[in-house]
Amino acid sequence: MDTSIFTFVGVAILVIFLIWLTRQRFSTEKRVGVSDFASIARALQTTGSDGAFAAFVLNPPTSGSKSALNLQLSKEGGVVGFDWVLLADLNIHDKDRVEEFSRSKGIALEARSMNGVDYLRTEADGFVDFLGEIITEMYGCEDDTKIILIQDGFEWEANAA
Repeated sequence: MDTSIFTFVGVAILVIFLIWLTRQRFSTEKRVGVSDFASIARALQTTGSDGAFAAFVLNPPTSGSKSALNLQLSKEGGVVGFDWVLLADLNIHDKDRVEEFSRSKGIALEARSMNGVDYLRTEADGFVDFLGEIITEMYGCEDDTKIILIQDGFEWEANAA
């Protein structure tokens, strides 16, 4: 009996499942503003477990439409902090720029790596304000710019501050 047909069917089912899962995941994305960051960080601290995160995705006007900026709040070791994850092209390209910007704001970024992914992290007082300043000062976005939020591992609803 030829098993290649079973392999093909199995792979097809897996692909269909992954497409379905992806659509389910992104159909729940939300759009937030800089003013929501503090309540998201509080919700992450109070309802999130280690590994929970809030990822923010936007296309800053200064980057053109070629690359998205990815910023993250996450809970690590029971503490919420800001992460500059070095995966997206713009994040990699602007690594030195964000390090210089953080120094100018008195925020220390620590280089870390997890699961083969490098990132810069701060848990310093004011990290939520720093996140907003990256978006508004470093990238020139308005305070009311709508930013895609992808959340995992914690509960947060807009206007539930």
